[in-house]
Amino acid sequence: MHTSRSIRFWPPSVARPTRLAFLLLTVVLLLQPSIAVGQADFPGAPDSTGVNFRVYLADLFGPRAGPGIGVGMVVHNLARQNDQWLVTAAPALHEQVATLSFASANPARARRYVLANVRGLHTNRDWVSIRPGVERSSFHGHVRVGQAFLNHRFVIQPHVMVSHHAIENVSSRSAHPAGHGDLRSTVHPQQTGVRPGLDLQFDTRDQSLQTTSGLLLQGTWAQYVSLSAASVRFDQFGLDAYGYVPFGGLHRLAVRASGITTQSRGTDPVPIYMRPRLGGSLVPGLARGQFIGMHRLLGSALYRFPLKRILGFAVIEGHLGVHLASVYDDVNAQFSPSVSFEENPPDDNTRPFRPAASAGLRFVAPARDRVTLEVAVGVSPTGVSGVRFSFLQSLQALRPPHHTLDHLW
Repeated sequence: MHTSRSIRFWPPSVARPTRLAFLLLTVVLLLQPSIAVGQADFPGAPDSTGVNFRVYLADLFGPRAGPGIGVGMVVHNLARQNDQWLVTAAPALHEQVATLSFASANPARARRYVLANVRGLHTNRDWVSIRPGVERSSFHGHVRVGQAFLNHRFVIQPHVMVSHHAIENVSSRSAHPAGHGDLRSTVHPQQTGVRPGLDLQFDTRDQSLQTTSGLLLQGTWAQYVSLSAASVRFDQFGLDAYGYVPFGGLHRLAVRASGITTQSRGTDPVPIYMRPRLGGSLVPGLARGQFIGMHRLLGSALYRFPLKRILGFAVIEGHLGVHLASVYDDVNAQFSPSVSFEENPPDDNTRPFRPAASAGLRFVAPARDRVTLEVAVGVSPTGVSGVRFSFLQSLQALRPPHHTLDHLW
């Protein structure tokens, strides 16, 4: 419990880039009414105010969230022409999520846009160890402002997030696989902070859903500044590169290389639920949230191929893939270019890449702005897992997936 005290919004120790990013975002937000004129609409949106309801059947989940279902209400053109509002609730046995999102325009088509969302979550099964983990509640408020250039090839997106986490129970004192020792030493019971940052995107893909050629580069930086404990501060930098090689028709090779690094700037350790995780949603074959570290590297190569067209508007695709990934506490000291096929590699102060192979199905509805569902079965030295799998991480998503992890990526 923290004692009451006066807190400056920006402590003197906050780096100049943070203040600059926040100032830029504030100015752009103040100018929002002028930049929102003449924006692009969403596919299928009505010309006047319209309401429709959605059911998220994909939110029938496995062991981490438990069985559940999501429902939502979408409103178009409520405050201004071409905007979209989305209210959702996705209760599950072990995890309950609710979101409220606003988009001034379709970020995939608009030259300038504002995206805002709030998200509340409670889970009694946040696995930061093999079994079990942490009971946690969290609240996020997130604002992103985008500006597209070069016919949407290049996007600059400053953003700011305010978050609050409350840990109600740590049900295991065992060390988790990343080797951080006692979980309680890196779980802060209460944590409130602000996270300003900047996203950059360069996109030469031929299309966003069934991409057959091109390149997508995404970079992000964010600095976390605690408002409840001045000794918790850190930077996170991430880079994602996606490349596509056509084999003819919808047959293609999709390759991803990704890295994220966390640099602590305070005297207290970075809370474990804010560190990069490595699990089945990134690498099928691993358990959900199985590994946690300060840094993460991964690479994947998927052969994607069409299987069946449904009613002329949707496609079922398959994939066969291979993956290599690892997490590190000190990437300079622990990185090794080797690959280990052992379930528990010997601890020799280095961490080899962990391999996995996967096969999966992907349901694509080209009329929608995102993939509806992708599932995969993977095998790795640690076992076999069936997961919802997302190969592409979108910086312009209207809202985060319901049952997603709360770290930066």
